This record gives sequence, C-alpha cells and structure tokens, in this order.
Amino acid sequence: MNLPERFGTCTIEDLDKLESDIGFELPEDYRSFLQNNNGGKFSLFKFYASIYIPALDQKVMLDVSYGYELSEEHQFLDIVQINDEFKEDVPENTLIFTRDPGGNMFLLVTQAENEGVYYWDSSDFFDTSEGDANAFKVADSFTDFLNKIEYEDLR
Repeated sequence: MNLPERFGTCTIEDLDKLESDIGFELPEDYRSFLQNNNGGKFSLFKFYASIYIPALDQKVMLDVSYGYELSEEHQFLDIVQINDEFKEDVPENTLIFTRDPGGNMFLLVTQAENEGVYYWDSSDFFDTSEGDANAFKVADSFTDFLNKIEYEDLR
C-alpha cells in the first residue's frame, strides 16, 4: 500500500539503523511499508482515511504515519523522536507509528503475547478510556491494520 502523500522511502540500511536506534526488530510487513512510504499522510483534501476500533465501536480518522530521518520539512514527524518522547509510556518492543488528527497514537506491539496494532487513546477522549486502560487492539498484524483502513471521498 502506498500512502496518498509519502515522505520518501527507506533503504535496507536505513531500516537496520532504525532497528538499532529503537532497540528491537520490526515485523517484515512494516519494514516493507517503510521501504515504500517512510511515513506520509493518510488523508488529503479529497478524501480521508479511517479505521474501525471494535472496543470503542467507533471509526477513528488516520492523520500521518511517522517516518525515519525525514527532510527538514517533516522532521517533527520523525519516528525515533516520537518514540523517545513517549518511551516511558509504552511497553517494551512497542513502536508508535501513526497518529490520528487529535494526537492519539497507533502502536505496533512486537511482543508475541500481545503482538498486533493498538489504538492508544492517550488523551482519554473516549468514555471507555480510563487511566492505563486506554489502549485497544485494532489488528493482529500491520498488514491486517492496512487492510482494515477505509477511504471515504469528501467530494
């Protein structure tokens, strides 16, 4: 899948360096995504992207996917920077990789017992969110996450 607006691509060397920077290996499907996209925007003025969160019984819009070693224009969307900022708030071997327009984030958990993609309602926007109980499983894998994204035309 290619994002409507991509921030570039990653080489194998970039991905190896990213894994070294974050301290764990990324799933192959996510590595492949970064090779083709290296972050980008899900939604543009003509349409928007969303994903259904079963535990919330809500669709959540997708804003941007973070990238690695981005140009100066997009450096505030650097995946290492955002993960360093929140490293005390997420479990080990977990990568913050995408956010919604409100700043809540999507997590890629690589630990076998909890592996998958989760929506982290860090602002406790939804009534269901309470304290530490504010992360909700969205998909079993990154590929599953991509397959669940819905695009809606705004025209």
